[in-house]
Amino acid sequence: MGFDGCERTVRRFVASLAPPPPPPEPIERFETAPGHQAQMDWGEYRLGSRKVYAFVGVLCYSRFMYLEYVDNTKADVLVACHRRMFQAFGGVPREVLYDNMKTVVTHRDAYGRGRHRFHDGIWTLAGDHGYRPRLCRPYRPQTKGKVERAVDYAATSFFHPLVTRLALEDRIPSLDELNAEAMHWLGAVANVRIHGTTGEQPIARLPEDHAAMSPYLPASASPSERRASWPRYPLQRSPRAYDAILQEVSA
Repeated sequence: MGFDGCERTVRRFVASLAPPPPPPEPIERFETAPGHQAQMDWGEYRLGSRKVYAFVGVLCYSRFMYLEYVDNTKADVLVACHRRMFQAFGGVPREVLYDNMKTVVTHRDAYGRGRHRFHDGIWTLAGDHGYRPRLCRPYRPQTKGKVERAVDYAATSFFHPLVTRLALEDRIPSLDELNAEAMHWLGAVANVRIHGTTGEQPIARLPEDHAAMSPYLPASASPSERRASWPRYPLQRSPRAYDAILQEVSA
């Protein structure tokens, strides 16, 4: 059109005509009752030439934290980490909040709004222990902000300082060594510090979570023993589960 200025000048001018972006959605902090919810997430790190993954779980009321490092995030590893987490918590909360990872949910809203098709491993685990798996909203990590902050805290307070210190000694920790150090850090630092939000130690608030949670029973417990341990929290079944029941009745 005859303008002899450079392209960058045109870009700057056009950008000035764009409307300002909308303000960010305000973050509303919410608290849950004792024993009601735990949140879980993964962290991913480099350890020498390989990747390691941090399984992090937090009880939302007490902020009591569980941390474990593994070499993959497959479904069977996820389930095994849950069992050890419940054992460390000393009970099972009413629900566990997850990100939309494939090892947890295979199809969001499969049976209608808010009725998801969960991965068989998580669905069986939830049925065994009487908790409800719950998903956070897509693209909104603030929904599980408690565990997001716990993942960052574990990385900055434990993982990176430990790995850096051992690197000065020309050493790379094994998974067993990393987990042994993590258990010590949880007991000596993370779960006895004064939490910035609650103003109390997570270990001091844990008994209130214990009083409200269902007891954790090991994998060897029978289904009837498991069901008897969580009468307060019936698990909502999906239509897929109801279809299986109907097929058995029809047969």
